[in-house]
Amino acid sequence: MRTLAIPTALICGITALVGCDRQDRVPPTSPSVELTKSPPGQAPIFGTWHRLNTDQSNPTPEHEVRWFRQERDRWVARYDKHPEPKLGFENPPDGTFGNFRLTQLTDPNAIACLEGLPFDCPGDVVLALAGEGTYYPETGDPFTGRVQHLVLDRQVLWELWLLWPPLPTVKFACPSFRTFDEALAANPFPLPFNGEDWPAFDCVVVDVA
Repeated sequence: MRTLAIPTALICGITALVGCDRQDRVPPTSPSVELTKSPPGQAPIFGTWHRLNTDQSNPTPEHEVRWFRQERDRWVARYDKHPEPKLGFENPPDGTFGNFRLTQLTDPNAIACLEGLPFDCPGDVVLALAGEGTYYPETGDPFTGRVQHLVLDRQVLWELWLLWPPLPTVKFACPSFRTFDEALAANPFPLPFNGEDWPAFDCVVVDVA
């Protein structure tokens, strides 16, 4: 297994969080880490998260949104894109969306701590969900992959794709934030978007071929 530099060609299809995105269609870890369940409304993942999609195969950067809520004994989430015409982003954004069906992990050894993650894994993780995500691209067929969502103690959400069918030989992870202002601040670039100066690519991609 090796950590990849991120060529632009690889980026196509892996962001929509990650980009090719229509309804409901692990390494060693520290034994001292504990993951405990919280009431749904108090769980650190509950609610809305925002991501700046920097995939240069898209016409412009994109504002991605994920909503998390609990239904009985599982978590569900929705992925969509939010228009940002004042920022020079494509308006309206394409109609890709996604749905997730997830359960909470209580064993830190079940967390997929990919090589190259820029945080202590699992030490910084305060809540972890695992399950499946189905993406419905604006054009093309839906597809389903395996995913984990890790919330860090500093209120950052990392989405880890352990199987992304459009690119089955890679695993990757990308961050989201509680506000879009935080997402923009994490990868600053001139606004409104001028068509040339893109924000930095902030995902971690690992070749598993």
